[in-house]
Parts: sequence; C-alpha cells; structure tokens
Amino acid sequence: MLRANFVAFFLAICLGSCKSQVKGNMGNSYDGGMELVMSGDYSGFEKEQLLKFDSKSEFEVFFGKINRTRKPGIPIPDIDFEKKSVLVRLKGTSTNNISDITLGMSSNETLLFNKVKTNSRNETTAVLTPFFIYTIPKTTRSLKIQ
Repeated sequence: MLRANFVAFFLAICLGSCKSQVKGNMGNSYDGGMELVMSGDYSGFEKEQLLKFDSKSEFEVFFGKINRTRKPGIPIPDIDFEKKSVLVRLKGTSTNNISDITLGMSSNETLLFNKVKTNSRNETTAVLTPFFIYTIPKTTRSLKIQ
C-alpha cells in the first residue's frame, strides 16, 4: 500500500514538472526579463513616453528631473550598466498609478511592448504623473509600444 502511494506520488511530481521544463520556440521573441526596479506617482513629466538609458550619466540626468521638486530626493537606484539597460515608462497625466506595459514579441531591431488596459476601479480623483523604472539585459534594440 505504501509503495503504491509512493509510485503514484512520484508519477504526479514527474508529470507536473515536465511541463515547466519545456520552453516554447517563440521565433523572434526577446528572451530577457523585464524587472521593475522602482515606481512613483509624480515624475513631473506630463507627456507619455518610453525611454531607454544605457549609461549611468544619462540616467542620473533624467533622475535629476524627477527629483527636482523633492527635498530630499529619491535615491538613484544602483544599476550595473555593463550588463543592463534601463527602461523608463512615463504615463503622462493619469488618474491611476498601475504599470501598463508588458514585453511582447520583438524583432532583431525592435523591442515591442504591449499596452495593457487598466481597470477603471483603480483610478483616483488625483491627477498623477506616474513613472516606472525597469531593467532589461543590455540591448541595442529600439523600443516601441503598440
């Protein structure tokens, strides 16, 4: 009886784990992970944008614009620009502070991001200018939101 339970348990584990080890072939998909580093409600940028930074000096100049009305300012995240690129999503003037992009299918020249519709229940009456800072593996591809 104990042996039969052990065999059934072992088979269930094996069958369940096999699916997680299979990676689909997505053709031109980008295999890098997009990691959220920081977000905030007030960027000071009223225009919707997607920016990419490949150097620490460019990123510090941008971050200075976010911190221009804050005393003390938000500390600049420590990012290894040898291995990573930084993506900054500025939502412009908005009434919600929920991230609205995901990494989609990409070509050899372009990283394509999909815009996700957000739930209207999460909206506030306050006018925000949210920002989201992500890191991705270093790339020379251009960015596009669809």
